[in-house]
Amino acid sequence: MHMAITMGGITTALASFSVESENEAKPSPGSGPVTKRTTQAIVLMLLPISIGIIAYALFTFYWRSRCMERKQMGFFNDVIGPVVLCGLIILSLATIMMMSIMDFFR
Repeated sequence: MHMAITMGGITTALASFSVESENEAKPSPGSGPVTKRTTQAIVLMLLPISIGIIAYALFTFYWRSRCMERKQMGFFNDVIGPVVLCGLIILSLATIMMMSIMDFFR
C-alpha cells in the first residue's frame, strides 16, 4: 500500500514538471526537462499500476479477514499476486528508462 501511494505521488509530481509544449523551450540533447510526451507516457504507465496495487491490497485484506472470521485453517498467503505486480513494475520501469535514454539523446 505504501509503495502504491508513493508511486501515485511520483506520477502526479512528474505530470507537473514537463515542458508545456513540444515547440516551446526545446532542450539541447542531455540538458533540460523531460519532454511532455515522455512524462505523459510515464504517468500513463505508473498510475494504473499504483491503482492496481491499491486494489490488490484491498482484495487481499478482505480475503484474509474473511478467512479469519470463518476460522479457517490453512495458509493466508498469495503467491501469484506479488509476482505479477512486481513484474509489471519492472517492465514499466525498464520502459521508462529506455524512453528517458531516447529522450536524452534526442
